[in-house]
Amino acid sequence: LTRESCEVPFGLTFDCSDNKVMEIVSVHGEGSVVAAYNETAEVSNLLLPGRFILSVNGVAGNAHRMHGMWLTSLSVRCQVCAPLKFAVQFDLTEGGKLGVDLSRCRKGMSFLVVDIPPGKLKDWNDANPHLEIRPSDRIVAVNGRCGGADMMEELAASANQPLELVFSRPAWEPCYSEA
Repeated sequence: LTRESCEVPFGLTFDCSDNKVMEIVSVHGEGSVVAAYNETAEVSNLLLPGRFILSVNGVAGNAHRMHGMWLTSLSVRCQVCAPLKFAVQFDLTEGGKLGVDLSRCRKGMSFLVVDIPPGKLKDWNDANPHLEIRPSDRIVAVNGRCGGADMMEELAASANQPLELVFSRPAWEPCYSEA
C-alpha cells in the first residue's frame, strides 16, 4: 500500500490491545488507499475488520511499533491473517464462576482475555488442550450478541444460565503479503 503523504490516511483503524498484533477494526471511506486496494483485491486478500496485521515493513511482535511504522511510512508491506474463531459453551445453571479476567479492547468491539483464574473456563482448557483459550484471545460474541455494550450486558445477565462465548485469535498463518 502506498500513499502520497503521511497526512493521507491509509484508511484502517486498528486495535492494538494485546500489544502483539493489530486487529483491523474498521475500513474508512471511499477513496482511501485501503478502499481502493479492496476494490481490486481477491476476496481472500481483502483487508477487512476482524483480520490481523502480523507485521508492517518487517516489524512484528510489537503492535505499538507496528502502528508507529504504519503512521509514519509512505509505503507499507504487511503480513495479514484471518482470524481463527471458535465457540465454547459453558453451563452456568448450577452456579460456579466462569473464571476469566477481561479487558475491553480500546478501539475494538471485543474483550481481551487477560488471565484465566480457576473456574469453568480453566476446567474447559484442562479438558480441551487442543483448543485452549489463552490470554490475548478475544471474545467477539456472547450468546450471539456482538459489540462491546451488548456483549457486556449479555455477560452480566448470564449468571446461572447457559453461556456461549465466541473467541477469536490470529490464525498465525499469513493469508498473503501486501505490497
